[in-house]
Amino acid sequence: MVSLERISLSKKLLLMGSLALLLALPPMTSLFKVRMDEWRAAQSELDGLTPARALLQLVRLTQQHRGATAGALAGNQAMASRRLDIAPQVNEALKVVKATVSMYDQAPTRELLNKIEQSWLRLPDAVAQKSIDGPTSFRQHTDLIVDQMDLLGLVMNDSGLSLDPHADSYHVLIATLGDMPPVAEVLGQLRARGTATLTQRAMTPTLRAEMLGDIALANSRSRSAGRHLAAAASANPELIRQLQPARDLAVAQLAEVARQVGLMTTEFESYALAPEAYFKLTTEAVDAQFALIDAALPMLQGLLDVRVASARNSLVGMGLLALVGVVVTVLVALAIARSIRQALQQAVRVAEAVADGDLSQRVQATSHDEIGALLQAIDHMSVSLSRMVGEVRAGTDAIATASTQIAQGNADLSARTENQAASLQETAASMQQMNHTVRANAESARRANELASRASAVAAGGGESVRHVVQTMDGIQGSSRKIGDIIGVIDGISFQTNILALNAAVEAARAGEQGRGFAVVAAEVRTLAQRSAQAAREIKSLIQDSVEKVEMGHERVNEAGKTIGDVVDQVRQVNTLMADINAASDQQQQGADQINAALVQLDQATQQNAALVEETAAAAESLNQQAHRLTQVVSRFRTAA
Repeated sequence: MVSLERISLSKKLLLMGSLALLLALPPMTSLFKVRMDEWRAAQSELDGLTPARALLQLVRLTQQHRGATAGALAGNQAMASRRLDIAPQVNEALKVVKATVSMYDQAPTRELLNKIEQSWLRLPDAVAQKSIDGPTSFRQHTDLIVDQMDLLGLVMNDSGLSLDPHADSYHVLIATLGDMPPVAEVLGQLRARGTATLTQRAMTPTLRAEMLGDIALANSRSRSAGRHLAAAASANPELIRQLQPARDLAVAQLAEVARQVGLMTTEFESYALAPEAYFKLTTEAVDAQFALIDAALPMLQGLLDVRVASARNSLVGMGLLALVGVVVTVLVALAIARSIRQALQQAVRVAEAVADGDLSQRVQATSHDEIGALLQAIDHMSVSLSRMVGEVRAGTDAIATASTQIAQGNADLSARTENQAASLQETAASMQQMNHTVRANAESARRANELASRASAVAAGGGESVRHVVQTMDGIQGSSRKIGDIIGVIDGISFQTNILALNAAVEAARAGEQGRGFAVVAAEVRTLAQRSAQAAREIKSLIQDSVEKVEMGHERVNEAGKTIGDVVDQVRQVNTLMADINAASDQQQQGADQINAALVQLDQATQQNAALVEETAAAAESLNQQAHRLTQVVSRFRTAA
């Protein structure tokens, strides 16, 4: 990372672009390789059409040579002359094949080509010397043609024609190079067999079966070609529309040959077509198959030309696009680096000016991206710092003034705090004395409370005694009243006795002499009754006097009881008041103790306040010094007007 910090921004951006290109290089290379493979495959297919044409021409001429040789060996001089004309053409076609197939240097291809050449070089001489018969010539020609078509298959594999990736060209290739040459070969075999048979006028069951089998095989391969062409029509209708006339002609010629072969095999004795006419008919059918092939090959070449050009143009376009991408990436990276560098230079200029104390510099932010936001933030920072420095200047002046005032106020506060501390000490001493007095008052109140409690107990005892006296007086009063009642009864009895004595005297007087003694007794009884009544009256008077005195005593005792009760109540109230006074004295003592403790704490707090005031004064002095130093520091900054 240290090495990256030493690299300039433009180089870093170029490095990032290079890394991006490196990351994009594998997929681009893969895509380029795919396009290159497509171009090479299309070019290889296009190149493969040339040896394919040469091989088809060689097959075509070899088939003609086979048919002419069959007629010549059967004794047909016209066919012998025709064979001599065809043999040089086969030699030239073989040379062309060797020249075009030589580009494929695979061992199987090379070996098969040498085999074809050696087989052909022996065949014309053997026919000319008549060292072989017709069936042997037919077999050797057929084997040679099979080798030629196998070589065509190898060329299709080596060139990629058999693996064409597009549906239209693939199906046309399979139809024209895969199916149609076998159809032409079967027709060529029918041409050779039929020409020899018609020349010799001999039809065997084996030959009949072979010819019918050839017709069936030709029809099968023709139908296969038709299916492939129909599949190609689905992908490219225009292509098949151009091939349709040649296709119709090939099918019609094949149908005609099949009809003639059917007549020949079923009605040979009456079959009147000459060997030359049959040779011409089958040759036209073979030529019709090759005509379809010849019509398809230019179209295939056109498709492959377009594909090669498209692949080549795609490669060129990709190369140009990659080149333009690299150039644009470099230019964009340089432009971005230049834009960022200019913006950072402005930021550095303003930052250096701020570091030197110049807050009047401004940043011109023209972009709206992150760099522009950074420049705007730096400009806002410079403006904010300028405003803050101005505010700090004003604040430092205010702080200096305030710190001076704080120092003066602290000095006054310190003096007042010292005076307050002295006053608190005096107050604490006074409260200490008052605390002793309160303690003495509380002790006296407790003693008075004890005396009041004792007096209350004595008064309660006196009240109880008075209540007993009142109860006794109540009993005496009741007894006096009962005595008075008894005296009243005695007085009533005396009165009745007197009445009875009087009545007895009256009755004695009435009785006369007999009643004299009774009268004397009645007089005595009356006298006793009167004396009893007098005594009863006197006792009653005394009793009444005693009762009155007892009632008066009772009233006095009641009054004394009430008074004693009031005294007891008053003593109890005094006792309650003394208890309250005692409790109040205790509370007063506790309050005095608390006040004393509070004064002690207040004195301590005052002492601490005095110390804090001194510290505050020192801090205010230090703040004043710091404010002056801050003013000196802030004065270094230059702000905008």
